[in-house]
Amino acid sequence: MKFTISLLSIFISLIVHSQEKTITGKVLNFENNEPLAYVNIGIKNKTVGTVSNNNGLFNLSLNDKVTIKDTIIFSYIGFKTENIWYQN
Repeated sequence: MKFTISLLSIFISLIVHSQEKTITGKVLNFENNEPLAYVNIGIKNKTVGTVSNNNGLFNLSLNDKVTIKDTIIFSYIGFKTENIWYQN
């Protein structure tokens, strides 16, 4: 049985001291709103990625090679992979 990963609270903020952008958020199970730990999060066709923590929280640091045309991918074993378009 597959479930959809529900993504809530995805924010984009700028880190002043380093010219890098960071996407922060929380990954929740759509069925019961429980946080999902250890979800793989990355940018499609790039070497940028992270994993959510025990509470479903994540910080994804981006570099200047990530553009508005890029897609953020959320994958988790047993769940349907979700793709979200990055908008800066």
